[in-house]
Amino acid sequence: METSLYHYTSMDALTKILCTDSISFWVTHHQYLNDPTEYKWGEGKAKELFPDCDYSRNDFFILSLSKRKDFLPMWAMYSGNGTGVMLELENSSAYYLEKQCCMAECMYEFDEMALSLEQNCVMHLKASNDAFRQNLGILKMLYLPYQIKHPAYKYEEEVRFIMEKQEEDRLVFKEKNGVLIPCIQRNFDKKFIKSITLGPMLEAGKDRAIKSLKQFLSQNGYEHLLNEVYFSDVPYRG
Repeated sequence: METSLYHYTSMDALTKILCTDSISFWVTHHQYLNDPTEYKWGEGKAKELFPDCDYSRNDFFILSLSKRKDFLPMWAMYSGNGTGVMLELENSSAYYLEKQCCMAECMYEFDEMALSLEQNCVMHLKASNDAFRQNLGILKMLYLPYQIKHPAYKYEEEVRFIMEKQEEDRLVFKEKNGVLIPCIQRNFDKKFIKSITLGPMLEAGKDRAIKSLKQFLSQNGYEHLLNEVYFSDVPYRG
């Protein structure tokens, strides 16, 4: 994988992500993602590979990231049509191990070789005498449907943090198009974010946008990002 991953979001969402004590993501339930065929697209193939897996255990939540940096379709789709920001995130196993989640690249086609390798890996883990490896094999089976996406979304090059709701988790809700979206909250160390890039539609008020963002960062304890604020190189008027 690349050394960085990217998260495109609105300016309003940014003010909720950059909390005073930590970075806070509201991680979306898999049934409420943009793709209406989400999960079902991959569930059938997963059941073929692992017919004994109990896929009724599906209370999983997704934090969507991308390998695409400063990419116009991502600005248009996920960042208020270019009026939001792109967060550059540290791509470190320490973060997803700490949060007990799976980090996986999405598969957009039924690549039989890749799926066969996944199947062999799971079988190898489950055959181990080590309890940790056995559990890892079970989780890899459960996570597989969340890794397979419709080919129409291939341009996103999505990388996902996949998290299962824990007993102590309390649902939080955000509104989207008149629908309340169930989420769980996950906090990360402030160093998780490496830089912030402002969207191309902010060009007209570029200086003001950068100034106010830096004021916000300074007030909330993100001084390490003050020299890591950039502006999109994408020419775009909406």
